[in-house]
Amino acid sequence: MAVCAYWTRNWDAPMLFMAPVVPCSALSGFLVARGRVVEPGMAAGVATAATGHGIAVSAAFLYCATTGSWFASVAWMVMGATLILLSMLLGAAFGALGAILARFVWATRS
Repeated sequence: MAVCAYWTRNWDAPMLFMAPVVPCSALSGFLVARGRVVEPGMAAGVATAATGHGIAVSAAFLYCATTGSWFASVAWMVMGATLILLSMLLGAAFGALGAILARFVWATRS
């Protein structure tokens, strides 16, 4: 997350939605698949993305609710609810990528 936060330091919402999805979903898909079929890796990527998305949106909502206006906190909740499916779709894609990489790694070890 720190690498994504550094490169997107002038952005607002995309950092929070991009950072939990990309590296963690690929890693979870890689670890769950371990040379088997791709579907468990995709499911792990979706679960990881949904969890990361929920944590990021909840943290932004709580921050805005305690320090900012009520409109900003409501906007974060609406944006989080709107973009959860996109986050899960990206999680499935990167989980599948991790699972495919795991198949190649485990195939070369055999």
